[in-house]
Amino acid sequence: MKILKKIFGYLALGVVVVVAVGAIYEWRQASADRERFPPPGQLVDAGDVELHIDCRGVGTPVIILEAGLGMDSTGWYKVHDALSETTRTCAYDRAGRGWSSLGDDPIASDLVVTRLHKMLSATIEDPMVLVGMSAGGIFVREYFRRYPDNIVGMVLIDSSHEEQADRLPEIPDAPDMTPILSLCTWGQPLGIIRAFSMLDAVMPPSDTPAEIRAVYRANAYQTHSCKALLLEISGFRTELQTPRRPPDLGDLPLLVLTQGKEPEAREAIGMTREQAVAQREVWTVLQQELAALSTRGKRMVATAAGHLIQIDQPEIVVDGIAKMITSLRETGKKPDLADHFAPVHSAAGQP
Repeated sequence: MKILKKIFGYLALGVVVVVAVGAIYEWRQASADRERFPPPGQLVDAGDVELHIDCRGVGTPVIILEAGLGMDSTGWYKVHDALSETTRTCAYDRAGRGWSSLGDDPIASDLVVTRLHKMLSATIEDPMVLVGMSAGGIFVREYFRRYPDNIVGMVLIDSSHEEQADRLPEIPDAPDMTPILSLCTWGQPLGIIRAFSMLDAVMPPSDTPAEIRAVYRANAYQTHSCKALLLEISGFRTELQTPRRPPDLGDLPLLVLTQGKEPEAREAIGMTREQAVAQREVWTVLQQELAALSTRGKRMVATAAGHLIQIDQPEIVVDGIAKMITSLRETGKKPDLADHFAPVHSAAGQP
């Protein structure tokens, strides 16, 4: 019996040592990453968290870039500097992403908007154009619904739709990422995820500039990155379970950019090509509905792009937003975008 007690005692001590060593390793590596890649912008108090915002260029109205789920300000690298040549352009990180601190609550639009408003109130006084990509589209629409006074335009980049959970065809074999992210959330503070390079499979493609890949990797391997993504997915999934109509945008200048690349099978999420085609048909209808939210809404199709239009076809993002800024400056707060954008079928080759 004494021998067994000794054995279990040594095993327990071994576990404690391994956990301690892993935690120290993780802390040292994460600290080194932050020293190597400090925040390019500033950290702003948003109440329960500090949010990082990176503003470049000068001019008004100011562009605010709201990324999709699991993305941070680095994901705008192909358009951020280009847009800053037209006007002041600010990309920011939601809680737990990029250089922003992590909160404790699932991240749905109400919380995103509350934090974003606190940050913008402390940093920007000029009129703003909100740019929302994917889930970010829902976030910027909610922001406009609650705080419309200083918003003079909106751009939606392959935006999510408030009713998509009910209307998009179901993918029966789609994997549930929650268990994987839960394990990652447990293992990341112990250095396990970093030590075995478990997130390398989700790094940007090899043609991404080396410096961007390095920053992306450092951000992905932060001690709390898996927890942050879990909170985002959980909050967004809960939000879509209570579908609602997208809010009316009145006569707000609105540009909707939609993916137009031929649908393909996506084995990683269990989607066949037939399912991808069926999804695209509904997605196109949803995008048309988003463009109709404003009497000044226009839609353009990025024929060479998938969901990440700002990565696949950045020139259409830069050109579209720049034209909106020019129009706003020339005609005031509520221009007619028809003078600046051709009809969608002639501009992009698709209805």
